[in-house]
Amino acid sequence: MRILLINPPVPHINLIQKSHSEAEEVEINKREMMGPPLALNDIAGVLRNEEVRIVDQKFENDSIKEYDFEAAIHEEIKKFDPEIVGISCFTAHVNSAKKICRVVKNFNPKALTVIGGLHTVLRPEDFCIPEIDLIVIGLGKKTMRSIVDAYRENPAQPDFLSIPGLGMPVDGKLKYTRQLSDLSRAEIKSDHYLFYDNEEYFPDRELTSRYDYIIESQNKHVHYINTSLGCTDRCNFCGLWKFANGYYIPREVSSIIKEIKTMDKYPIVRMVDAHTFGNIGQSKVLFQTLMDEGISHEYIVDIRTDTVVRHADMLKLAAKAGVKVAIMGFEATTDEELEKLGKKNTIANTIDAINTLHSLKIWCVGNYIINPDYDEKDFDRVAQFIDDNPVLYAGFTVMTPFPGTPQYDLMKDRITITDLDYYNLTNAVVKTRLPEDRFYTKMADLYKLSMKSREKFIKKMGLALKRPGQKE
Repeated sequence: MRILLINPPVPHINLIQKSHSEAEEVEINKREMMGPPLALNDIAGVLRNEEVRIVDQKFENDSIKEYDFEAAIHEEIKKFDPEIVGISCFTAHVNSAKKICRVVKNFNPKALTVIGGLHTVLRPEDFCIPEIDLIVIGLGKKTMRSIVDAYRENPAQPDFLSIPGLGMPVDGKLKYTRQLSDLSRAEIKSDHYLFYDNEEYFPDRELTSRYDYIIESQNKHVHYINTSLGCTDRCNFCGLWKFANGYYIPREVSSIIKEIKTMDKYPIVRMVDAHTFGNIGQSKVLFQTLMDEGISHEYIVDIRTDTVVRHADMLKLAAKAGVKVAIMGFEATTDEELEKLGKKNTIANTIDAINTLHSLKIWCVGNYIINPDYDEKDFDRVAQFIDDNPVLYAGFTVMTPFPGTPQYDLMKDRITITDLDYYNLTNAVVKTRLPEDRFYTKMADLYKLSMKSREKFIKKMGLALKRPGQKE
């Protein structure tokens, strides 16, 4: 069966881009950039007996000036003539995904359109349109495999009602099958996350090999792997924990090792978890096994600052195993802000974590959430903290109440922009305290400072890295 999997483009709407140089624009745009669409590679992995193609329109849109994604997908559909089209969708993808579905149905009304991803978990009703046939709500591997099998068995009247985790637009309303949110942790783990069915399915990364996913500062190719599902925390601005019903489910180390052994062509492996070190005992086994078996990559991990502080010995082991970069959500520069975000952490831990990681030669990437209520003093406080605590890369996201998150419920009455194209973390969708032009100027100033702080970090660590915007 011919199946086309699509990573939609994120519209280039970035209100921060004011009063900055070309180099600064490169740095600001990094906030929007993502790597390989691992979720689609993962889906393709369980469909290896089918004829599958993956189109990463996010990559193409970021790489090609004046890219027309609707025309491009129309040409792809004309050439491939897929029987099923699957689309992965975050919030900023929503409008693009809908347009893609319309292109598909205009070309072939009989093609089955399936949409999944984080936004379908947070707000599936946004996809209740005639051009979308099935909404996958939650983990997609087993669900997509079941959809394909049911469609093959009876294309005229497939039995989708027996497949858990679906929503189906019917007469302007959604009809649901049994939801994955009703399942236990054990059921999610065995039947939907670690879905083996007598064979272990790893992501099919060859289907995106034509895309040049690299870490620019080192000019090395990178690909992603997940070592766990869900998160250990429930921050109010995030919806990732809802994907696994609030559970944190680590993979077996043997499975992770087996998959990493298939990734020799990628010198850099990013472990795209909400929290790579959510189970310290298992993390120790993983990194010790990587060393014992002589598996050599540079690893990028995600970790909480308080985990670094509590488990410095674990990070020492990870560094020996090849961990080079730790991505952390700094989020704020005061304990009061962290409490409001539901982080259950302290600024002291942020500072200690930065120092600990740098002592181990692990480079820090940290993100700060910028509140639309910030005044001049708040921006100055963040700027001072960045200058005092230089890291490899400091990024900034505008606090965005994503539909379906607890933060959305708290802030929805303040929202002034409902167009989801703006929900890419670079735009204030609620009214700012400062005049809007001043707010975005201050955001751009933070990016300028971030580059200066990065230079300070590079000099301090004695690194030879390509600077943002630097010519070869």
